[in-house]
Amino acid sequence: MDFDSPKKINLINRIKNANSLDISIQNINLKKDTDTVSRYIIYYHVPSLNHKDSLKLEISYRNPPKRTDIQIKNNISMFTITKLIDNVTIP
Repeated sequence: MDFDSPKKINLINRIKNANSLDISIQNINLKKDTDTVSRYIIYYHVPSLNHKDSLKLEISYRNPPKRTDIQIKNNISMFTITKLIDNVTIP
């Protein structure tokens, strides 16, 4: 998962606190932590499926989003559809 943020944040405690009954966080490694990027690898287990896997989470602080490119749905800030399409369109 790849995110942009206007300010540097530490997600380790937030990830640990987001643990649910269905997913068990096994380990969180902070692979990169610079002024421009934070990269986490989250190792998790889904006991009901007997499935173990990892998830890469990266947050970029280089190009913070403009307010006009953001919408809020269900208390979650996200890019507008137009901005998402612009981000994946190759010039």
